Amino acid sequence: QNTIDFTGESAIVSAGDIYITPETFATTIGISGGTGTLNLSDEEIGFFNPIGGNLFIGEQTFARGAVDIADWDFAGLPLDNVYVYGKSITASDLSPGSNNLILSARDGDIYITQDVFDFGGAGSSINASGNITIAPETANQQLSFGDATEGLSLSDFELAMLNAGGKVIFGDADNGV
Repeated sequence: QNTIDFTGESAIVSAGDIYITPETFATTIGISGGTGTLNLSDEEIGFFNPIGGNLFIGEQTFARGAVDIADWDFAGLPLDNVYVYGKSITASDLSPGSNNLILSARDGDIYITQDVFDFGGAGSSINASGNITIAPETANQQLSFGDATEGLSLSDFELAMLNAGGKVIFGDADNGV
């Protein structure tokens, strides 16, 4: 089933991991404001509470559907570790707070647009078999690395969480950013 319909005071609580997987491997996934056949709103994700466990979104081994994430703020949710799997991942405005966010594109690229890069806890990582692109949303915004804090800045810690099979690209020359 590619539909989740919660009403009222619904909750899914587990002492272990919770898995949200699409009906077929190629099904697209939309998270928060993203577009996908399996579409999970902030409210729906808030119903999941893996006490002492992890939340997995997407199919870990055979993920063939694209994932689109938009405006996802889960800083206040009890989600210590969130794993998102897809063929490719496009994301904007991610706010994991101190929660760990692990993005994994199994057979493609990850493209992230943010004006502020604050990427969660020490266990966070961004993993792509292809390229990882990180671009500011605001045109002509400065990029800075390490200790610098001007514009879209990535600390040494945040740079270390980027694992690409291809290139790591900062900025977006095609869109003037």
